[in-house]
Amino acid sequence: MRIPYVNKNYLIHDIPQDKRSFIFAGDQEYESGTFDFISKTEGREILKIFGGRSALKKHCKEMVDMVREERGKISLKELEELPQ
Repeated sequence: MRIPYVNKNYLIHDIPQDKRSFIFAGDQEYESGTFDFISKTEGREILKIFGGRSALKKHCKEMVDMVREERGKISLKELEELPQ
């Protein structure tokens, strides 16, 4: 079963890297498996539904890409390829 689950909202909303310390994103807890803010029960259940941390991370990336495309935003891959 696949359910749409979006995490990494800072990538959807184009929050600048230097401002990201001001926000909380649950993906850090899901990726580490250490749940302090997110309920441990909920965190473990989400990881179980997705089949583990790497599968959830992949799914969230796919969702970010899809939402950015739907909103007409440049893909993160294209953004990485732009000259700095």
